[in-house]
Parts: sequence; structure tokens; C-alpha cells
Amino acid sequence: MRAINIQAITKEEAKNWVEQKNKGFFDSVITRIHLENLLDLGNADKVIQQDYDGRYVFELLQNGADAHDLGVKKQPAIFKPDAGKVAFVLTPHALLVANSGLPFSHIPEEKDKPSSLESISRVGESTKQEADFRGNKGLGFRSIYDVCSGFWLVSGHYRIFYSSERIKEELKKSSILNTEAAELLRDLPPEKKIPMTRVGFWFEENDLPEGIASELNNLLINGYNTVLILDRKGILDSKGIKDDPWDRIETLGENEMLFLGGLSDIGGLSDIHAKNIINGKSFHLKLGRQKDEVSARVSSVTITRRSGENDQESEHQYRVYSLPIEQMESQSSAVAFPVKNDRVVPNE
Repeated sequence: MRAINIQAITKEEAKNWVEQKNKGFFDSVITRIHLENLLDLGNADKVIQQDYDGRYVFELLQNGADAHDLGVKKQPAIFKPDAGKVAFVLTPHALLVANSGLPFSHIPEEKDKPSSLESISRVGESTKQEADFRGNKGLGFRSIYDVCSGFWLVSGHYRIFYSSERIKEELKKSSILNTEAAELLRDLPPEKKIPMTRVGFWFEENDLPEGIASELNNLLINGYNTVLILDRKGILDSKGIKDDPWDRIETLGENEMLFLGGLSDIGGLSDIHAKNIINGKSFHLKLGRQKDEVSARVSSVTITRRSGENDQESEHQYRVYSLPIEQMESQSSAVAFPVKNDRVVPNE
């Protein structure tokens, strides 16, 4: 599968890092206390998940915008301002979320800071700087727990599978786990979870469920550098079809897109082969931004939406005013107003 060559490491180096982290993790879990500490982290993840309930679509859009902005900052020859893309593809048993931004890496951007991959495994830590990016503390990533039982991460050369059940099964096979820890693990009630992202497992594309590899390949050859493949099977089995995430994806509002400055293209496609479940729906949002000729703090935003069986198109225009925050020169707030007939309509 094609991946844009924007990483300094090879696939072999990426695989070695994942496998070394994996071995280090399982070599460190020996006693009951070690396992209890893991379960405590699982409880913390659960609390965070509740705080971000229902926000996963916006959080993943925000991650895509931030990844693109970071690419603009780090590799401006490849990543152009306001040209980021995010795509959602829903299949019967998985939700794929892709972005065209800078891929994840195990190499830290700054000394004494976790790398973008390490921040996935650490509650409350992130590589994002508050002055530069909209996300903060990496907590929003936990919002996906509500809609998946595990996920595959494809990013640049990395291929990593995250699953609390997989961690649990591997721990059961451990030869160094002492008797007390083994008994705790054996009698673990269903509500007690090991953090899904605490450690990952390397995978190859042929390890993916049937039909997913072709969807992944389509995204990679169309310029997406990171793809999250959220495993929906366990969620569907326990919750039923009524929790279909497409209901949230398809109703993304134009006002939600206004302040995600790095994005220009957001698309969604449900699997046309799964008509009994999701009816082959699609939508597409195009975002255009233009700076004001007089004031750098003012911009015009045009959002074009195409959706429905007949690809119906609607256009929405806004004026966005960026406002400085006192004593915080690197940050700003913003307010947006609809525009109709070339006039700002402040009351709508």
C-alpha cells in the first residue's frame, strides 16, 4: 500500500519500536500491584470517556486539523495551509477515520516531551502546545472508546493494534505473572478494563477483518496519511444497530467546522454493500477561506455541503473575526457571523 514518504524512519524501525515497547510492557507486569495499577488507569480512562461522551466525531476532526497544522509547521514544502482532509468511512463492522496530516511518530518533537505515539498510551499527556493547536492534554482521543472495542492505527509506516481484550489475553499467557496477579486476572469482572491504549501490537494489512484492507488502501492512495480503524463489532454485539455512528457523522454542522482552520475537505461514505444497515449514504463538505485585504484578523469562510441521494448542494458563508486575548499574544478567540447577500447577519 502507498504511503507518502514524510517520515525519517523505515517500516522496519517502526516495527522494532512497537515490538520493543510491547516486550517492555509485558516484562514489567509481574505482581498483583502492577495489575491493580493498570486497572486504576482503566478506571481513569472510563471517567475521561464519560466526560467526552458523544464528542468523538468532533475530537477526531480536531485531531486531523491539528495533524495538518503540525505538518505545515514542520514540513511546509509538503503540507500547505488550510488544505487538510478528513474522511469517515463506515462499514458494517468498522468505522475508518482518516486524515492527511503529519503521521504519528515515536520520535519526540521536543526534549523531555512524549512522542505523539507515546502520548496515546499516557492519560493526560500530549505533544500539543496550547499556543499552537486547539487540542489539549490528549484526553479527547479517549472519546473513541464509546464507539469501538479496539482499533487499528495506520500512520505513515506504523501499523499498531490496540485492544484491552488482547492485552488481557497476552497477560494470561505470561510466564512471569505471579500467582496473586494471575488469580486477579482470572476473576476480573467485565466492568474492570485494562486501558485499551496502554500498549499496542504490530499488525500487517492481511491481519485486518475482511473488506477493511481495500477501504484502507483507497484512503492511502488518495492522500490520507493516518487512518484509525475503529472495531465496531463488539459494540454492535452489545448495544445493537441503534447506536450507528453515522447519525452523528452525517449531521456535522457548518458551525462546527468554522474554527478548524487547517481543514478544507471533510467527507463521509457508508458502505454501499451494507444497505440493510446504513443504506449507502454519503456527504461532503468543502471549506474555503480567504483573508481580508484590510485586516489580518478577519477572514471569509465558505462551506459547501453535498449530501443526499441526489447529491444536493448548499452553500453557507461566514465572516470570522479573530480577537486577541489580553496578555496571551500567541492565542486568540474568534467569533463568526453568517453572511447573506454580501452582508453580515449578526442576529442569526
